[in-house]
Amino acid sequence: MAQGHIIPFLSLALKLEQEKGYEITFVNTPLNIKNLQDYIPKFSNIRLLEIPFDSTEHGLPPNSESTETLSLPLMLKLVESSPSLKPAFRKLVSSLVEEDNGRKPLCIISDMSFPSLVSLVVIGLRRKICLDIYETDGPWEFINEVFQDWLKTDAMLFNTIEDIDNTGLTYFKEQFLNCSVYPIGPILSSAGSKARGGEDAEATWNCCMKWLDSKAPNSVLYVAFGSQSSPSEAQTKELAKALEASNVDFLWVFRPPSSILKDSDCTNKEWLPEGFEERIKNNERGLLLKKWAPQTDILSHKSVGAFLSHCGWNSTIEALSNGVPILSWPMGAEQPFNAHMLEEEMRVCVGVANGYSDIKHEEIVKKIELVMKGRQGYLMRRKALKVMEMIKRATSDKEGNKASSIEAMNDFLNAAISHAHEQILSPQN
Repeated sequence: MAQGHIIPFLSLALKLEQEKGYEITFVNTPLNIKNLQDYIPKFSNIRLLEIPFDSTEHGLPPNSESTETLSLPLMLKLVESSPSLKPAFRKLVSSLVEEDNGRKPLCIISDMSFPSLVSLVVIGLRRKICLDIYETDGPWEFINEVFQDWLKTDAMLFNTIEDIDNTGLTYFKEQFLNCSVYPIGPILSSAGSKARGGEDAEATWNCCMKWLDSKAPNSVLYVAFGSQSSPSEAQTKELAKALEASNVDFLWVFRPPSSILKDSDCTNKEWLPEGFEERIKNNERGLLLKKWAPQTDILSHKSVGAFLSHCGWNSTIEALSNGVPILSWPMGAEQPFNAHMLEEEMRVCVGVANGYSDIKHEEIVKKIELVMKGRQGYLMRRKALKVMEMIKRATSDKEGNKASSIEAMNDFLNAAISHAHEQILSPQN
Protein backbone atom coordinates (compact mmCIF):
# COMPACT_ATOMS: atom_id res chain seq x y z
CA MET A 1 0.00 0.00 0.00
CA ALA A 2 2.46 2.57 -1.30
CA GLN A 3 2.68 4.43 -4.60
CA GLY A 4 6.10 2.91 -5.25
CA HIS A 5 4.50 -0.55 -5.15
CA ILE A 6 1.02 0.11 -6.55
CA ILE A 7 2.08 1.94 -9.71
CA PRO A 8 4.52 -0.77 -10.93
CA PHE A 9 1.79 -3.33 -10.37
CA LEU A 10 -0.60 -1.25 -12.46
CA SER A 11 2.09 -1.00 -15.16
CA LEU A 12 2.42 -4.79 -15.06
CA ALA A 13 -1.36 -5.17 -15.25
CA LEU A 14 -1.49 -2.94 -18.33
CA LYS A 15 1.36 -4.90 -19.91
CA LEU A 16 -0.46 -8.21 -19.37
CA GLU A 17 -3.68 -6.76 -20.75
CA GLN A 18 -2.25 -4.98 -23.80
CA GLU A 19 0.45 -7.43 -24.87
CA LYS A 20 -1.07 -10.74 -23.76
CA GLY A 21 -4.81 -10.09 -23.84
CA TYR A 22 -5.58 -11.14 -20.28
CA GLU A 23 -8.51 -9.88 -18.24
CA ILE A 24 -7.16 -8.15 -15.15
CA THR A 25 -8.78 -7.50 -11.77
CA PHE A 26 -6.80 -5.07 -9.61
CA VAL A 27 -7.46 -5.27 -5.87
CA ASN A 28 -6.56 -2.84 -3.10
CA THR A 29 -8.12 -0.88 -0.23
CA PRO A 30 -10.86 1.72 -0.91
CA LEU A 31 -8.85 4.96 -0.93
CA ASN A 32 -6.05 3.47 -3.03
CA ILE A 33 -8.57 2.14 -5.54
CA LYS A 34 -10.26 5.54 -5.68
CA ASN A 35 -6.92 7.22 -6.39
CA LEU A 36 -6.21 4.72 -9.17
CA GLN A 37 -9.34 5.58 -11.14
CA ASP A 38 -7.63 8.39 -13.06
CA TYR A 39 -4.54 6.27 -13.76
CA ILE A 40 -6.38 3.75 -15.92
CA PRO A 41 -6.19 4.63 -19.65
CA LYS A 42 -9.48 4.94 -21.48
CA PHE A 43 -8.67 1.96 -23.70
CA SER A 44 -8.13 -0.35 -20.72
CA ASN A 45 -10.75 -2.72 -19.29
CA ILE A 46 -8.88 -3.39 -16.05
CA ARG A 47 -11.42 -3.86 -13.26
CA LEU A 48 -10.69 -2.13 -9.95
CA LEU A 49 -12.08 -3.83 -6.85
CA GLU A 50 -11.71 -2.81 -3.23
CA ILE A 51 -11.53 -4.72 0.03
CA PRO A 52 -12.49 -2.97 3.28
CA PHE A 53 -9.85 -1.61 5.63
CA ASP A 54 -10.32 0.49 8.77
CA SER A 55 -6.98 2.04 9.71
CA THR A 56 -8.20 3.11 13.17
CA GLU A 57 -8.53 -0.54 14.18
CA HIS A 58 -4.74 -0.83 13.89
CA GLY A 59 -3.70 2.27 15.82
CA LEU A 60 -3.44 4.40 12.69
CA PRO A 61 -5.03 7.77 11.92
CA PRO A 62 -8.34 7.72 10.01
CA ASN A 63 -8.08 7.11 6.25
CA SER A 64 -4.47 5.90 6.46
CA GLU A 65 -4.22 3.44 3.59
CA SER A 66 -0.92 4.47 2.02
CA THR A 67 2.58 4.87 3.40
CA GLU A 68 2.84 8.30 1.72
CA THR A 69 0.71 9.84 4.48
CA LEU A 70 2.57 8.30 7.43
CA SER A 71 5.74 8.64 9.49
CA LEU A 72 8.13 5.67 9.57
CA PRO A 73 6.76 4.10 12.81
CA LEU A 74 3.22 4.34 11.45
CA MET A 75 4.32 2.93 8.08
CA LEU A 76 5.49 -0.18 9.90
CA LYS A 77 2.13 -0.40 11.66
CA LEU A 78 0.39 -0.23 8.30
CA VAL A 79 2.55 -3.03 6.92
CA GLU A 80 1.93 -5.14 10.02
CA SER A 81 -1.83 -4.71 9.57
CA SER A 82 -1.78 -6.49 6.20
CA PRO A 83 -2.83 -9.97 7.50
CA SER A 84 -6.16 -8.44 8.59
CA LEU A 85 -7.07 -8.16 4.88
CA LYS A 86 -6.95 -11.93 4.42
CA PRO A 87 -10.62 -12.83 5.15
CA ALA A 88 -11.98 -10.05 2.93
CA PHE A 89 -9.61 -10.96 0.10
CA ARG A 90 -10.54 -14.64 0.21
CA LYS A 91 -14.21 -13.70 0.19
CA LEU A 92 -13.61 -11.49 -2.85
CA VAL A 93 -11.80 -14.29 -4.72
CA SER A 94 -14.63 -16.72 -3.90
CA SER A 95 -17.17 -14.27 -5.27
CA LEU A 96 -15.14 -13.86 -8.47
CA VAL A 97 -15.01 -17.63 -8.94
CA GLU A 98 -18.76 -17.91 -8.36
CA GLU A 99 -19.42 -15.04 -10.73
CA ASP A 100 -17.38 -16.81 -13.43
CA ASN A 101 -19.30 -20.12 -13.12
CA GLY A 102 -16.68 -21.79 -10.97
CA ARG A 103 -13.65 -20.86 -13.09
CA LYS A 104 -10.70 -19.81 -10.95
CA PRO A 105 -8.42 -16.92 -11.89
CA LEU A 106 -5.39 -18.07 -13.87
CA CYS A 107 -3.14 -16.64 -11.17
CA ILE A 108 -2.96 -14.12 -8.37
CA ILE A 109 -0.01 -11.76 -8.46
CA SER A 110 0.67 -10.49 -4.96
CA ASP A 111 2.96 -7.83 -3.60
CA MET A 112 5.91 -9.17 -1.60
CA SER A 113 4.27 -7.89 1.61
CA PHE A 114 1.11 -9.97 1.18
CA PRO A 115 2.04 -13.62 0.54
CA SER A 116 -0.08 -14.81 3.48
CA LEU A 117 -3.28 -13.42 1.96
CA VAL A 118 -3.68 -15.88 -0.88
CA SER A 119 -3.83 -19.63 -1.34
CA LEU A 120 -4.03 -19.94 -5.14
CA VAL A 121 -1.03 -19.26 -7.39
CA VAL A 122 0.91 -16.58 -5.57
CA ILE A 123 3.64 -14.51 -7.14
CA GLY A 124 5.70 -11.84 -5.41
CA LEU A 125 6.91 -8.92 -7.55
CA ARG A 126 10.37 -8.36 -6.11
CA ARG A 127 14.04 -8.02 -6.84
CA LYS A 128 16.94 -9.42 -4.88
CA ILE A 129 17.34 -9.15 -1.11
CA CYS A 130 19.41 -11.15 1.35
CA LEU A 131 17.08 -12.72 3.89
CA ASP A 132 19.70 -12.88 6.62
CA ILE A 133 20.36 -9.12 6.76
CA TYR A 134 17.39 -8.38 8.97
CA GLU A 135 17.36 -8.54 12.74
CA THR A 136 15.02 -11.12 14.20
CA ASP A 137 13.46 -8.73 16.71
CA GLY A 138 12.04 -5.25 16.62
CA PRO A 139 10.29 -3.91 13.49
CA TRP A 140 11.82 -6.57 11.22
CA GLU A 141 10.28 -9.52 13.04
CA PHE A 142 7.09 -9.21 11.02
CA ILE A 143 9.08 -8.92 7.78
CA ASN A 144 10.88 -12.17 8.57
CA GLU A 145 7.50 -13.85 9.08
CA VAL A 146 6.42 -12.57 5.67
CA PHE A 147 9.53 -14.04 4.07
CA GLN A 148 8.65 -17.45 5.52
CA ASP A 149 5.30 -17.25 3.75
CA TRP A 150 7.16 -16.97 0.46
CA LEU A 151 7.98 -20.66 0.83
CA LYS A 152 4.33 -21.36 -0.07
CA THR A 153 4.46 -19.51 -3.37
CA ASP A 154 4.50 -21.22 -6.77
CA ALA A 155 6.50 -18.53 -8.55
CA MET A 156 8.22 -15.18 -8.08
CA LEU A 157 8.34 -12.33 -10.56
CA PHE A 158 11.35 -10.03 -10.34
CA ASN A 159 11.41 -6.51 -11.74
CA THR A 160 14.89 -6.90 -13.17
CA ILE A 161 16.75 -8.60 -16.00
CA GLU A 162 18.87 -11.71 -15.77
CA ASP A 163 22.11 -10.11 -16.98
CA ILE A 164 22.33 -7.41 -14.29
CA ASP A 165 20.91 -9.27 -11.31
CA ASN A 166 22.21 -12.80 -11.71
CA THR A 167 23.60 -12.97 -8.15
CA GLY A 168 20.26 -12.16 -6.55
CA LEU A 169 18.31 -14.43 -8.87
CA THR A 170 20.68 -17.31 -8.21
CA TYR A 171 20.27 -16.78 -4.48
CA PHE A 172 16.49 -17.07 -4.72
CA LYS A 173 16.68 -20.12 -6.94
CA GLU A 174 18.88 -21.82 -4.33
CA GLN A 175 16.76 -20.75 -1.36
CA PHE A 176 13.35 -21.55 -2.89
CA LEU A 177 13.90 -24.87 -4.64
CA ASN A 178 10.17 -25.49 -5.21
CA CYS A 179 9.44 -21.98 -6.46
CA SER A 180 10.18 -20.82 -10.01
CA VAL A 181 11.95 -17.49 -10.50
CA TYR A 182 11.11 -15.21 -13.44
CA PRO A 183 13.06 -11.96 -14.14
CA ILE A 184 10.48 -10.11 -16.24
CA GLY A 185 11.72 -6.53 -15.89
CA PRO A 186 11.96 -3.78 -16.31
CA ILE A 187 8.37 -2.94 -15.44
CA LEU A 188 8.69 0.83 -15.68
CA SER A 189 6.32 2.90 -13.55
CA SER A 190 4.79 4.93 -16.37
CA ALA A 191 1.13 4.09 -15.77
CA GLY A 192 -0.99 7.17 -15.18
CA SER A 193 2.06 9.42 -14.86
CA LYS A 194 0.31 12.69 -15.70
CA ALA A 195 -2.71 11.70 -13.64
CA ARG A 196 -0.40 11.59 -10.62
CA GLY A 197 0.64 15.15 -11.38
CA GLY A 198 -2.89 16.50 -10.98
CA GLU A 199 -4.34 19.52 -12.74
CA ASP A 200 -0.95 21.16 -13.31
CA ALA A 201 0.69 18.07 -14.83
CA GLU A 202 0.58 19.26 -18.45
CA ALA A 203 1.97 22.69 -17.57
CA THR A 204 4.69 21.11 -15.43
CA TRP A 205 5.64 18.72 -18.23
CA ASN A 206 5.85 21.54 -20.79
CA CYS A 207 7.91 23.76 -18.47
CA CYS A 208 10.25 20.90 -17.66
CA MET A 209 10.82 19.81 -21.26
CA LYS A 210 11.33 23.40 -22.46
CA TRP A 211 13.96 23.98 -19.77
CA LEU A 212 15.76 20.71 -20.55
CA ASP A 213 15.68 21.44 -24.29
CA SER A 214 17.66 24.62 -23.62
CA LYS A 215 20.54 22.69 -22.02
CA ALA A 216 23.52 20.93 -23.59
CA PRO A 217 23.65 17.12 -23.76
CA ASN A 218 24.64 15.40 -20.49
CA SER A 219 24.87 18.76 -18.69
CA VAL A 220 21.94 18.50 -16.23
CA LEU A 221 21.92 16.77 -12.85
CA TYR A 222 18.47 15.40 -12.03
CA VAL A 223 17.74 15.29 -8.28
CA ALA A 224 14.81 13.31 -6.82
CA PHE A 225 14.26 11.17 -3.73
CA GLY A 226 11.10 9.29 -4.66
CA SER A 227 7.62 9.58 -3.20
CA GLN A 228 8.41 8.27 0.26
CA SER A 229 11.23 10.26 1.84
CA SER A 230 13.53 13.24 1.50
CA PRO A 231 16.64 14.60 3.25
CA SER A 232 16.40 16.25 6.67
CA GLU A 233 16.17 20.03 7.05
CA ALA A 234 19.92 20.36 7.60
CA GLN A 235 20.70 18.05 4.68
CA THR A 236 18.28 19.92 2.42
CA LYS A 237 20.11 23.18 3.06
CA GLU A 238 23.49 21.57 2.45
CA LEU A 239 22.23 19.98 -0.76
CA ALA A 240 20.92 23.34 -1.99
CA LYS A 241 24.28 24.98 -1.22
CA ALA A 242 26.07 22.19 -3.08
CA LEU A 243 23.88 22.42 -6.16
CA GLU A 244 24.49 26.16 -6.36
CA ALA A 245 28.24 25.90 -5.67
CA SER A 246 28.82 23.10 -8.18
CA ASN A 247 28.10 25.35 -11.14
CA VAL A 248 26.21 22.45 -12.73
CA ASP A 249 22.70 22.84 -14.17
CA PHE A 250 20.20 20.90 -12.09
CA LEU A 251 16.54 19.90 -12.01
CA TRP A 252 15.40 19.24 -8.43
CA VAL A 253 12.10 17.59 -7.50
CA PHE A 254 11.78 19.42 -4.20
CA ARG A 255 9.68 18.10 -1.33
CA PRO A 256 9.56 19.12 2.34
CA PRO A 257 12.29 17.59 4.51
CA SER A 258 11.41 14.24 6.06
CA SER A 259 10.99 15.82 9.49
CA ILE A 260 8.22 18.09 8.19
CA LEU A 261 4.57 17.09 8.02
CA LYS A 262 3.62 15.53 4.69
CA ASP A 263 1.00 18.17 3.86
CA SER A 264 3.27 21.15 4.56
CA ASP A 265 3.81 23.90 2.01
CA CYS A 266 6.64 22.91 -0.35
CA THR A 267 7.64 26.55 -0.85
CA ASN A 268 8.81 27.26 2.71
CA LYS A 269 12.03 29.17 2.07
CA GLU A 270 13.44 28.49 5.54
CA TRP A 271 14.50 25.07 4.23
CA LEU A 272 16.62 26.67 1.50
CA PRO A 273 19.49 29.19 1.63
CA GLU A 274 18.31 32.79 1.53
CA GLY A 275 17.66 33.95 -2.01
CA PHE A 276 18.33 30.47 -3.46
CA GLU A 277 15.22 30.21 -5.62
CA GLU A 278 15.58 33.72 -6.97
CA ARG A 279 19.24 33.25 -7.87
CA ILE A 280 18.83 29.96 -9.73
CA LYS A 281 15.84 31.36 -11.57
CA ASN A 282 17.68 34.51 -12.65
CA ASN A 283 20.80 32.70 -13.82
CA GLU A 284 18.77 29.80 -15.28
CA ARG A 285 21.04 27.33 -13.49
CA GLY A 286 18.32 25.33 -11.82
CA LEU A 287 14.67 24.33 -11.98
CA LEU A 288 12.66 23.32 -8.92
CA LEU A 289 9.61 21.12 -9.44
CA LYS A 290 7.25 20.89 -6.48
CA LYS A 291 5.66 17.55 -5.54
CA TRP A 292 5.59 15.84 -8.98
CA ALA A 293 7.82 15.42 -12.01
CA PRO A 294 7.58 13.40 -15.26
CA GLN A 295 10.54 11.26 -14.19
CA THR A 296 10.66 8.79 -17.08
CA ASP A 297 10.60 11.65 -19.60
CA ILE A 298 13.29 13.52 -17.68
CA LEU A 299 15.62 10.53 -17.47
CA SER A 300 15.23 9.85 -21.19
CA HIS A 301 16.10 13.45 -22.14
CA LYS A 302 19.47 13.94 -23.82
CA SER A 303 20.46 16.84 -21.54
CA VAL A 304 20.39 14.73 -18.36
CA GLY A 305 23.90 13.58 -17.45
CA ALA A 306 23.36 11.99 -14.02
CA PHE A 307 20.72 11.26 -11.40
CA LEU A 308 21.09 12.05 -7.68
CA SER A 309 18.74 9.44 -6.28
CA HIS A 310 17.62 7.61 -3.13
CA CYS A 311 18.11 4.40 -5.17
CA GLY A 312 14.61 3.02 -4.76
CA TRP A 313 14.34 0.20 -7.27
CA ASN A 314 11.77 1.96 -9.47
CA SER A 315 14.06 4.98 -9.87
CA THR A 316 17.11 2.76 -10.28
CA ILE A 317 15.63 0.67 -13.10
CA GLU A 318 14.32 3.82 -14.82
CA ALA A 319 17.80 5.36 -14.75
CA LEU A 320 19.50 2.19 -15.99
CA SER A 321 16.92 1.82 -18.79
CA ASN A 322 18.02 5.23 -20.06
CA GLY A 323 21.77 4.84 -19.56
CA VAL A 324 21.97 7.47 -16.80
CA PRO A 325 24.69 7.13 -14.12
CA ILE A 326 23.68 7.63 -10.49
CA LEU A 327 24.83 9.51 -7.41
CA SER A 328 23.37 7.54 -4.54
CA TRP A 329 21.77 8.89 -1.36
CA PRO A 330 19.79 5.94 0.03
CA MET A 331 17.24 6.68 2.76
CA GLY A 332 16.25 3.24 4.02
CA ALA A 333 14.62 -0.12 3.24
CA GLU A 334 16.59 -1.98 0.52
CA GLN A 335 18.01 1.24 -0.95
CA PRO A 336 21.53 0.90 0.58
CA PHE A 337 21.83 -2.55 -1.03
CA ASN A 338 20.72 -1.19 -4.38
CA ALA A 339 23.32 1.56 -4.06
CA HIS A 340 26.02 -0.94 -3.14
CA MET A 341 25.24 -3.09 -6.17
CA LEU A 342 25.26 -0.06 -8.48
CA GLU A 343 28.59 1.20 -7.15
CA GLU A 344 30.58 -1.93 -6.31
CA GLU A 345 29.26 -4.42 -8.86
CA MET A 346 28.03 -2.40 -11.81
CA ARG A 347 30.30 0.66 -11.51
CA VAL A 348 27.60 3.07 -12.62
CA CYS A 349 27.26 4.92 -9.32
CA VAL A 350 29.09 7.13 -6.81
CA GLY A 351 27.91 7.33 -3.20
CA VAL A 352 27.09 10.80 -1.86
CA ALA A 353 25.50 10.16 1.54
CA ASN A 354 23.61 7.51 3.45
CA GLY A 355 20.36 8.12 5.27
CA TYR A 356 20.21 11.11 7.60
CA SER A 357 23.87 11.29 8.60
CA ASP A 358 25.58 14.68 8.72
CA ILE A 359 27.07 15.88 5.47
CA LYS A 360 28.59 19.17 4.37
CA HIS A 361 27.92 20.78 1.04
CA GLU A 362 31.61 20.74 0.11
CA GLU A 363 31.52 16.91 0.13
CA ILE A 364 28.44 16.87 -2.08
CA VAL A 365 30.06 19.30 -4.54
CA LYS A 366 33.08 17.00 -4.94
CA LYS A 367 30.83 14.04 -5.80
CA ILE A 368 28.72 16.07 -8.24
CA GLU A 369 31.78 17.38 -10.06
CA LEU A 370 33.34 13.92 -10.10
CA VAL A 371 30.36 12.52 -12.00
CA MET A 372 29.33 15.52 -14.08
CA LYS A 373 32.78 16.84 -15.04
CA GLY A 374 35.43 14.20 -14.31
CA ARG A 375 36.76 11.24 -16.24
CA GLN A 376 35.19 8.84 -13.75
CA GLY A 377 31.79 10.25 -14.66
CA TYR A 378 32.57 9.76 -18.35
CA LEU A 379 33.47 6.11 -17.72
CA MET A 380 30.37 5.61 -15.58
CA ARG A 381 28.22 7.01 -18.37
CA ARG A 382 29.74 4.54 -20.83
CA LYS A 383 29.02 1.65 -18.46
CA ALA A 384 25.47 2.92 -17.90
CA LEU A 385 24.90 3.00 -21.66
CA LYS A 386 26.08 -0.62 -21.89
CA VAL A 387 23.57 -1.57 -19.19
CA MET A 388 20.88 0.25 -21.17
CA GLU A 389 21.74 -1.87 -24.21
CA MET A 390 21.54 -5.03 -22.08
CA ILE A 391 18.06 -4.02 -20.95
CA LYS A 392 17.02 -3.30 -24.54
CA ARG A 393 18.21 -6.74 -25.63
CA ALA A 394 16.32 -8.40 -22.77
CA THR A 395 13.08 -6.66 -23.76
CA SER A 396 13.32 -6.67 -27.56
CA ASP A 397 11.74 -9.47 -29.58
CA LYS A 398 13.75 -8.80 -32.74
CA GLU A 399 14.67 -11.93 -34.66
CA GLY A 400 17.78 -13.61 -33.35
CA ASN A 401 17.70 -11.81 -30.00
CA LYS A 402 17.42 -13.79 -26.76
CA ALA A 403 14.98 -11.29 -25.15
CA SER A 404 15.34 -12.95 -21.77
CA SER A 405 12.66 -10.85 -20.04
CA ILE A 406 10.10 -11.63 -22.73
CA GLU A 407 10.99 -15.33 -22.51
CA ALA A 408 10.64 -15.20 -18.71
CA MET A 409 7.17 -13.63 -18.95
CA ASN A 410 6.06 -16.23 -21.50
CA ASP A 411 7.49 -19.05 -19.39
CA PHE A 412 5.64 -17.76 -16.34
CA LEU A 413 2.31 -17.51 -18.14
CA ASN A 414 2.74 -20.95 -19.71
CA ALA A 415 3.53 -22.39 -16.27
CA ALA A 416 0.40 -20.76 -14.84
CA ILE A 417 -1.74 -22.19 -17.65
CA SER A 418 -0.20 -25.63 -17.15
CA HIS A 419 -0.82 -25.41 -13.41
CA ALA A 420 -4.45 -24.45 -14.02
CA HIS A 421 -4.94 -27.43 -16.35
CA GLU A 422 -3.45 -29.78 -13.76
CA GLN A 423 -5.91 -28.51 -11.17
CA ILE A 424 -8.84 -29.11 -13.52
CA LEU A 425 -7.71 -32.67 -14.29
CA SER A 426 -6.85 -33.53 -10.67
CA PRO A 427 -9.36 -35.99 -9.11
CA GLN A 428 -9.57 -33.92 -5.94
CA ASN A 429 -10.98 -31.04 -7.97
